Amino acid sequence: MYELGVFLRQRYPDFIKTEYDPKESTFISSDKDRTINSASLVAQGLYKNYNQDAKWNGKSPVQFQPVPVRMIPKEIDRYIQLSYKCPTHQRLFEKVIATEYAPGFYAEMEEFMKVFAKERNIYDPLNTTLNDIDRLHHIIMFEEQPHYNATHNLPVEEWAQEYLTNDILIALKTGYLKFNVKTREMQRLYTGSMLGLILNSFSNPEATKITAYAGHDRIVYALLVTLGVWDFDEKDMPPVASALILELYGEEEDHQYLKPTDVYNYWNFKCAIEQTQNNATLQYIPQSTTASSRCIHFSSI
Repeated sequence: MYELGVFLRQRYPDFIKTEYDPKESTFISSDKDRTINSASLVAQGLYKNYNQDAKWNGKSPVQFQPVPVRMIPKEIDRYIQLSYKCPTHQRLFEKVIATEYAPGFYAEMEEFMKVFAKERNIYDPLNTTLNDIDRLHHIIMFEEQPHYNATHNLPVEEWAQEYLTNDILIALKTGYLKFNVKTREMQRLYTGSMLGLILNSFSNPEATKITAYAGHDRIVYALLVTLGVWDFDEKDMPPVASALILELYGEEEDHQYLKPTDVYNYWNFKCAIEQTQNNATLQYIPQSTTASSRCIHFSSI
């Protein structure tokens, strides 16, 4: 995350000052310790020179200058953590999971569900009186643990190794989460608030030059699908600590364009912004122009 901040400084060397200015940059996090820490690390990397020049009283000067990180409480977060559920979206999500995902998962993974319940002492997956989202929740949430252990040379319990070898479990998160944004209506209900927040910051003349949101992989994934740059049937999630950068470009005749990109340049395209009363419609166009403002959304460590 610190390196991401350094990368942003290299990307925008003249766009923002090297010293922190609250009128130029804003850092906003979800109500999770790890995302708050991530936002702080990005800020420190972005203002690396600002930290090195910091002077504190005492015999051992500390090269650190705090940069404020704002946080959206979980109870009202319908942007980054999406803990505030939309009832209409929830009904649509439950329906599509029940009809298009859960039956096939249960048929193929019945034995694994029994093993999971026994090993984790969590029996919701076997409780047929629960709705499908509640039955699958713990299996999906545990998915990150064996993958994290495997990539960090930590032991993975024998029963959990199936998360690493079974095609259904490998694609578990995207196979499930993609149904959050299966239709245009569901995309609007699930990611519309976040997109609206971003677009409003672009159109607000008092907004800072850079607004960075520290969030979670599911919202980065949902934004990518909604923007049309992540295949709905793609099995992989955006990698840990990935960053989605949305840049506002200006062009002749006062046209404005939104240009999403990522830090590794896997994809790089541009879409015209058309505001409607209820939502923003994004249309692709091929040109490239000069950036005037930026918004960054990155997933946590």
